[in-house]
Amino acid sequence: MSKKILSTLACLLIPLVFLNACGDKENKKTTTVVNDDVAVTEQPQKGGNKLVADPNKQLDLNKCVENVKSAFLNGDYPEMDLSISLPSEENDFLNIIMITVDRPESEEQYLWWMNDCLVMLNEEAVKQMPDKYAPASEGYYGGLFDEYAVLLTASCNEDIMVKWPVDQKIAAGAHDPLVLNETLIDMSDFE
Repeated sequence: MSKKILSTLACLLIPLVFLNACGDKENKKTTTVVNDDVAVTEQPQKGGNKLVADPNKQLDLNKCVENVKSAFLNGDYPEMDLSISLPSEENDFLNIIMITVDRPESEEQYLWWMNDCLVMLNEEAVKQMPDKYAPASEGYYGGLFDEYAVLLTASCNEDIMVKWPVDQKIAAGAHDPLVLNETLIDMSDFE
């Protein structure tokens, strides 16, 4: 009688042990993929793979800024001074100042160039941390600007003391459309 019980229990336990062992092997399969200096660990899960970010990876905003400046210098943009200051203790926003050597045909071109600058900055952040920052799309500058506010100013050399066609601050997460500034600078305010 006890032999029958033991053999019955053995018959019931063997499939359970086998299934459990196979399940453990499936859950332990992970791979690490390195793309653009970003280490991502893929862990199989029910319903597909879930990307797990490297917790030690940090965004290098200086690298983003340098790559964008290089793109403006080597791209189809007019000659300009482009300054992009990172957030600091005094300012909690990215500060982008664009000063062209010559006045553009239309002030709206400043808006296009500023939009390009914002999108490029976000693209650089996405290259470094694709799991954290969403790409830009129509009316959305990208995930970097969900985290950082930005102050945008643009003019040309001959108009610096008179007018800044772009002078706009956009709060983090707002993604407000870029607009032209029609206000002229009154120099008597600075006397």
